[in-house]
Amino acid sequence: MNTISEIKILPAFSRLPQDIAEKISRDILDTESSCSVRDFNYMFEFFKESVQNSKTFELGDVSICFRAAIWIINYLSTEDPSQLHYHAAREVLKKYENGKLENDEGARDLLARALVKECNSFASLILPKEILQGNVPDSKKSMSFRGLLNPNADHLIYSIDGMLWLDDAFAQYITSIGDEGENAASEFSNASRSWYKEYECTRKALDLFRLWIDLSKEPYYCRYFYILAKVLWKDRIQLQFERKQKLYPALPIGLMETIKPALQKSSNIVQNRDRIDIYGKAGKVVASAQIPCIDAKAIPLVTRGIRSLGSLAGHRLLRWQVKSGCQNIIEGNPNPNTLLIEGGFETISHLIGCGKNKSTVTEVKSILYAQAHSSFYTSNGDRISSLIILNEIGYHRNKEPNRLSIVLGDVLLPHYLFSLPQNQRRLIPIISDLPPLVGSPNTHAAQAMLQLLVLEEFSKQSDRFAERGSVLISLEKWGEMSSEAALPKSNLSKVIDGWTTDDVNGRAFLKKDGEEFALSDIYIDVEKFLEDQGKQRMIGRKKGIISSDKTATKKSKLLES
Repeated sequence: MNTISEIKILPAFSRLPQDIAEKISRDILDTESSCSVRDFNYMFEFFKESVQNSKTFELGDVSICFRAAIWIINYLSTEDPSQLHYHAAREVLKKYENGKLENDEGARDLLARALVKECNSFASLILPKEILQGNVPDSKKSMSFRGLLNPNADHLIYSIDGMLWLDDAFAQYITSIGDEGENAASEFSNASRSWYKEYECTRKALDLFRLWIDLSKEPYYCRYFYILAKVLWKDRIQLQFERKQKLYPALPIGLMETIKPALQKSSNIVQNRDRIDIYGKAGKVVASAQIPCIDAKAIPLVTRGIRSLGSLAGHRLLRWQVKSGCQNIIEGNPNPNTLLIEGGFETISHLIGCGKNKSTVTEVKSILYAQAHSSFYTSNGDRISSLIILNEIGYHRNKEPNRLSIVLGDVLLPHYLFSLPQNQRRLIPIISDLPPLVGSPNTHAAQAMLQLLVLEEFSKQSDRFAERGSVLISLEKWGEMSSEAALPKSNLSKVIDGWTTDDVNGRAFLKKDGEEFALSDIYIDVEKFLEDQGKQRMIGRKKGIISSDKTATKKSKLLES
């Protein structure tokens, strides 16, 4: 049993007198139900039995309801969305756009995941970290819900402004989410005050805990869960969903032409006393790093990183960066180009799928240094400064950084598109997943490059894709792309077969019908992105034809006059 001095006052209790807050904190910490019954329906079946047993319920009704509410708050604070979160999301989405969003997997998934995050955030205000982290003594974990009745816990009904303090805590929480949260908090706060008055007359605990417990409808959802889902959708997720419909991680074709040589293993890299240069096929410098501008200790890392830009790790890193920047914009992050990474280079290596072994982490670190210290040149000679700004914040004992700030250059964000000439504004979708990698690991980086070239071809033919749902890639074109990616042509047929056949995980990259290619069904969002881009191109082309016809008519009339 914890002493009062050991009880940490939780944020939700800040408006309560300290002695009451300590009692509630201790009572929650002693609630064995937080770690025992893991089946939602089973717990409520027992709860209904307790309600029907008048003697038990008369003795401990408030305590039972309180503990059920705490159990719900903890139960819904999972790491990943459960069926309960998805069901709540579906119920909320039924009410919008004439029910069209009810079966939209993207909208439902966004809302369910946001609901998990907010359930966790709210629970951290109510529950001691010992319960949230599952660090309750084993002796308590083995106890059943039946052992939790405490008829002496009358302090649990302590009110704030004439309402149950648990209701007040939730009202304060959702008010900070946005306008819808503020409106909802005001609405149910008035209801909560009336429930409290009823309880004072009837002494029926279920009336007092209406926000948390509803035995009238399985699976006994509480109002709090649905109010939170509705508030999240209106204040945050709806806008995110609309942004996601319009945005997808992508790079402009014009930019791809600039950084493509650096991603190709066949590029020629020359180092002299003053600089490191990457030469493209035409013999032009396509990227360079000025050695005098680099810290002497970092020169070996930059040199290695430049040689690794086209490695498999380099391709994984670029995809992760583009995806992260786009996701920040979708989520409304005020600084979408800033990525803060706890754990340093090891964390980034893990996040991009390269693992945490020392050599791989060093390679990822070197690539980041190269991105931060290299300049890239467009086909017409314009200079693009470094792809990122890299800052190391705080260090481990081994002097490796434990926190990083990566500021993405504008070239890696969607709005860079509008700084390019009109004919270079087509976007290449950047799929975070690499294709099924076939054959020798020595060819895997080339296959990653080939995937980008294939997606580039989809972008170039997006108008055809919008009309037919596929693009035309001849064997000759495959050969050209294979050569550009530095993939031996002897491997090409095996790669195409591997990419168009489901593996054990059912994750093919492409669908093939002769020389017609479409993306696998798992890339529905990419197909929609390409289809929308294709439709815009067709609209633009029609406008151009109409404008041309009007100009020709005007010229004809002038000549006639």
